[in-house]
Amino acid sequence: MSKVIDTISQKGGVGKSTSCRNLATILARKGYKVLAVDGDNQANMT
Repeated sequence: MSKVIDTISQKGGVGKSTSCRNLATILARKGYKVLAVDGDNQANMT
């Protein structure tokens, strides 16, 4: 079974990409399979 965690906010500069990247890293280190998708215009995670 899979779970979806979503982080959204229309305000820019609030650390969404950084928070998502850090959460994905923590979960991956714990052995979870992680797919992080960056959908904003700046594409900071890619």
